[in-house]
Amino acid sequence: MKKFAVVFVFSLFLASIAYAETTVAPATPEVPAATEVVTHKYFCPMDGFTSDKPGKCEKCGMQLVEAPAMPAEAPAEVPAAPAAE
Repeated sequence: MKKFAVVFVFSLFLASIAYAETTVAPATPEVPAATEVVTHKYFCPMDGFTSDKPGKCEKCGMQLVEAPAMPAEAPAEVPAAPAAE
């Protein structure tokens, strides 16, 4: 009986070590920081039309102006068209 108790305790000890090794999370490799991507937006100063490409406004034909560069996560703020009076 005593021999059975020693074998039982020893087997529990080995099982707990095996379980502990399987539950440890593997080391995660360090991920480099995301590079900041800048998008360019173009807008019409007359009516606020926006485009991703330079060119002319589809509404009034004026030359599009490049908006200030903004990070890709933040939407580019385009100046509002002046209110017609």
